[in-house]
Amino acid sequence: MTRFLKIISVLLIAHSTQLSAQNSMSLSSAEAAPQGVVEIELSVTNTDSFVAFQTEIPLGENLSYVANSAVLYRSVDHQLVASVVNGTLKLYAFSLSGKAFTGNEGKVATFQLRIGKEPGSFPLNHTKAKLVNAAGNELPLTTYNGSVNVLTPKIEIRTPQLNYGHVPIRSTYNKTLTVKNVGNMPLTISGLQFSDATLSCPSFTEKVLSAGSSASFTIVYSPVAAGAVNYSVTVVSDASNGNQTAKVIADPYSVNELRIVSTSGYCDSIVDVNIKVNNMDAITGFQFCIKMPSALQYQTNGFELSSRKTDHVGMASMRNDTLVLVAYSPTNSSFIGDDGVIASFKVKIKGTSGHHYLYPKKVILTDAQAHNVMSGSYSGYVSVSSPKISVSSTVDLASSSITEVIQKDFRITNNGNAPLRIDSVKFNDSYLSCLTEFPLVINNYGNANITISCNKTTEGDFKSTMRIYSNDPTNGLQLVKVIGSRYEPNGLSIDNEAVVSDKYLDVLVNMDNYSEITALQVDFSYPNEYYTLQSSDISLTERCQGFSLTSVPINDSTFKIIMFSMSNAIISGNEGAVLKIRLNRNLEMQTETATVSLKNIILSDVKGNNKDSEGNQIKKIDLLTTDVRELKQGWNWYSTNLNINGTEGLDALKEALGDNAQIIKSMTEFTLYYEEQGVWDGSLDMFDNKTFYMINMSNPINIELRGFLTDMAQYEIIIKKGWNWINYYNNEEISIDETDFGFTPADGDVIKSQTKFAKYYEGYGWDGSLEILQTGDAYMYFSNDDNDKIMSFNKL
Repeated sequence: MTRFLKIISVLLIAHSTQLSAQNSMSLSSAEAAPQGVVEIELSVTNTDSFVAFQTEIPLGENLSYVANSAVLYRSVDHQLVASVVNGTLKLYAFSLSGKAFTGNEGKVATFQLRIGKEPGSFPLNHTKAKLVNAAGNELPLTTYNGSVNVLTPKIEIRTPQLNYGHVPIRSTYNKTLTVKNVGNMPLTISGLQFSDATLSCPSFTEKVLSAGSSASFTIVYSPVAAGAVNYSVTVVSDASNGNQTAKVIADPYSVNELRIVSTSGYCDSIVDVNIKVNNMDAITGFQFCIKMPSALQYQTNGFELSSRKTDHVGMASMRNDTLVLVAYSPTNSSFIGDDGVIASFKVKIKGTSGHHYLYPKKVILTDAQAHNVMSGSYSGYVSVSSPKISVSSTVDLASSSITEVIQKDFRITNNGNAPLRIDSVKFNDSYLSCLTEFPLVINNYGNANITISCNKTTEGDFKSTMRIYSNDPTNGLQLVKVIGSRYEPNGLSIDNEAVVSDKYLDVLVNMDNYSEITALQVDFSYPNEYYTLQSSDISLTERCQGFSLTSVPINDSTFKIIMFSMSNAIISGNEGAVLKIRLNRNLEMQTETATVSLKNIILSDVKGNNKDSEGNQIKKIDLLTTDVRELKQGWNWYSTNLNINGTEGLDALKEALGDNAQIIKSMTEFTLYYEEQGVWDGSLDMFDNKTFYMINMSNPINIELRGFLTDMAQYEIIIKKGWNWINYYNNEEISIDETDFGFTPADGDVIKSQTKFAKYYEGYGWDGSLEILQTGDAYMYFSNDDNDKIMSFNKL
């Protein structure tokens, strides 16, 4: 008995003794339909002998233990206790004699569980699981949990209420009923049941929804009688939670409406205003009042009932500014029909263009029981047709040069509902005119432009008045202020044709002037990280002979330049360069563009007035030149006036050629293109723009290279006796007879291009087909002189 009590104690409390053997306890899994019964196995795999075991399994709300269903296995004289305490199934097995369970694996117990209605996977988890040996010690134990899967469809109505709201009868209205299968098995929706015949689903077909999917049904409501309703629609399905119902509410009403029908007319005319009633219920009489707009005047005895009357009597009266209209039947008869004009009244139009609204107030539509069955009333209006001109009060012609005739469009808008006719436009001053032909007709609510022209030849601000004559009944003459200013055009600008080389940048400052200018002042800014500038680099042009020039740096990148005449002389001409500025390049810095600017410009006339009209000028100068060459199939002599040298220059040429060339050769070296490998190979590994190259093309192309122009003053082209390959680097063509080669040719010297040649005869000069040296051409020069010579290309 003592050993039994020790075993029971170990089952009920944790024991700290740990052994090295491996043992496990597992619960099986099962699946079934709702409210079914499943059998669960409790298995033990053991390397150690055990005499007792324990486990506790929380069941939750959807699982319950079947009483007395627990059965013990692998036992000798063991006893099994199964009970449920606070929703937890507790299993205890033990031997009073301390006998061990038989075997080393397999189930030790089974028990049954009853399943609820909810779908899902419900866990079977071990808590407080233990194995105990004969000595009363707890054995090491690994536990494995199981589960019970309940397989069933379950329906959920996602729109539990369909509210059709306040709607007229005798029409149809749609709402969407949405359901979802929140179970884990397919759900079959076999039908919809409605609590009232006014509800239907004409498009219904049986649907099978997979787990987690939804379906929608269009529920049609067709009310036939007024009054709030409370109906339902039931979804019939095989869901575990049975058929489900959605609530349907609505407040249908009868439509009995009174409308004032809009109409239109011209000023001083009399128009009929119709009263229209559309009714679902029988109407025996009506009454309402209208506050009359000031533009409309009710005409006495102008109220009449329509042919919808039977023995009805109509009455109208004005009470201050309010018209009261009443109609009734002495015999309580109904008006004929259910739609159309029921009466009318006459008004005289007194106002101008616009919509003058008539709002019915205190509307009563009576039925035979004297109930007011009115469901709505709507206003109308009397539209008065007349043109209405609309223009800006001022037209600003802005600032313009006295040398140009300026034009500006001026918009005229017709805000009326009748065509607007512009008869003429006149000005107070002769330098203003209108180029538009009149009369000009502008349609209702349209607009059109007239063109104003100004040719004022004196500078200064001006003001004038434009008079517009039209058929607008209230604004036949419209006055518009005309303002603007005129100036004499004078300004500085930077010449687009700046001279660029790899050593300097020559910037020309032009002045276009209408006025006589005697002095100028300007701040000239330049990129000082790429260029340097000294006062000596700034000079005057021929336009400014006899003028004094002062230039001082005001910061690292800006010079203030002042040009003046002590005698107040006038700068000659009206256009062209006045300043030449040479920027010297920092050869260690490279950039493709240079931005220069002119600011704080003053152009003084003889009276000292600043006549500049253009303001600051900013110019971005492209420092690179694009050299385009046409290369034909076969051999081509190639030269360039760009400063592309070394391996980078040769790489740029190769890239431009692509796979269209086969050979590039100099006078002594060459490189070949291997198309399959896409590589060049040979002894030629750099470009030298003092010489030219022969290129053998497999395909004709135009190649483009970009770079700085060559300043050949920094290069020496040495001419040796015999043939020399020469790159012609000049940026302009020169006649061979006018070319200074830097030396006197020897008798018998020859210069030739790829297609032409010329020979030098002492005492005569050059003779042959080659007459002009051109940029882009390459030349061979044969020297008869035993001494080396240095060649240049300059004009004589």
